[in-house]
Amino acid sequence: MINPKNFKFIISIFAFALLACEKQDRCGVIIDKVVIEDRYYFIFDSDDFNQFGGTGINQTIYYVPDNRSSGEVNEGIYNKFKIGEEYCQS
Repeated sequence: MINPKNFKFIISIFAFALLACEKQDRCGVIIDKVVIEDRYYFIFDSDDFNQFGGTGINQTIYYVPDNRSSGEVNEGIYNKFKIGEEYCQS
């Protein structure tokens, strides 16, 4: 059986760990904007944009020949940002 004092300590540590976690934003500079079949895309420079979010991933297996990454956005966001601006997906 867990001692109530230890239980409170464990719960406190768990709560702190949950609150301390931050969601990482994925950001990149928009180098082009395209609309394909009523779908809106930002094109990012792959050197500035981590499409796969996170470290330790072998990104060479995801090689894009023109060294660019893209992301689909809704029309409102598409119209809000201009080429050359930084867009962050949170």
